[in-house]
Amino acid sequence: VVLTLDDSRESADALTHRVEAALEVCNQQPDRDYQLTISLGVAHYDPASPTTLDELLAKADSQMYLQKQSRHAHNSN
Repeated sequence: VVLTLDDSRESADALTHRVEAALEVCNQQPDRDYQLTISLGVAHYDPASPTTLDELLAKADSQMYLQKQSRHAHNSN
């Protein structure tokens, strides 16, 4: 879980890309016998429609599982 105080979607996208790039560097190590994957879910707090931290975590978790299922379905075809 990563909690940032920046409210821009661009910032969330940049952080997501940084995590994915770091994972790719790790996967490119010559002594690695396996590849790591990651599924990410992002939720944004909207002050106009307040939600609890638990609700935000549940939303991000749901998005993470959708991404994971999508990747699994894509790899099965």
